[in-house]
Amino acid sequence: NGKGMYIYNRYADGGVVGAALSMDPTMPVKGGAKNAAGQWLASDDKTRLQLLAQANHKAVVYETIRQDGPSHAPMFEVAVSIDSKRIATGAGRSKKEAQQAAAAAALKRLDPNTGDVCI
Repeated sequence: NGKGMYIYNRYADGGVVGAALSMDPTMPVKGGAKNAAGQWLASDDKTRLQLLAQANHKAVVYETIRQDGPSHAPMFEVAVSIDSKRIATGAGRSKKEAQQAAAAAALKRLDPNTGDVCI
């Protein structure tokens, strides 16, 4: 149908976020989007941080800085940096969980519009 071509054209012009917004501006999509009020809609904090950084031409890097505990119950600590500046750390029972915690902590410190550290 013609709708698919419109979505393709919106993707080519505006990327994934543009394509998602052309379908339904309030629909949360994998990878995230902004709703009509400009708020990020994403499935998790790591995705929200990545989208904020990309929107402001910044690079996000996660680094495992510590791993403790026995192999059957490890604990990880991960640091998140934006443009080579360490912003926050997070801990969890898996690297993924620790990255999510670090991203959540970073989002609390960043300006939601510019991605700059404000706290």
